[in-house]
Amino acid sequence: MKPSVKIIAVILLISFFGCTNKKGMLPLPQTSLNTTSVVSGCDSTIVSYQKNVIPILSNNCYSCHSTAVTTNLGGQDLENFTSLKNYLNYQFQANGIYGSKFMHIINQTSGVLPMPPTSKLSVCDIAIINKWIADGAPQN
Repeated sequence: MKPSVKIIAVILLISFFGCTNKKGMLPLPQTSLNTTSVVSGCDSTIVSYQKNVIPILSNNCYSCHSTAVTTNLGGQDLENFTSLKNYLNYQFQANGIYGSKFMHIINQTSGVLPMPPTSKLSVCDIAIINKWIADGAPQN
């Protein structure tokens, strides 16, 4: 085999096997919105959708963003996993940071409508959701 063919084959193999994108998730650049941080008294090392994320959403979001709300004030159903996952994949730039619109909203980034509207999620709750998204937002 010619050296140029070998080089092309190696490049193609690296390109194919080097992709770490989770199926169905858009890759996010490393920004302050999607990195996990250590928060004192907050265990965000192993995060579960059922155990950790649903309670946060239930306590802070479902009153306006659920399938049970007939008017769905926010226009976004966060109770339905498929709807939530699609919302996580909606990417845009706010305040110079490119990332998930959902993360911009719960981090209350300048330029987006802050949610929840009456207060901000705790640093721990945001760290847990960040970790869950960084893990590929599994339905576990």
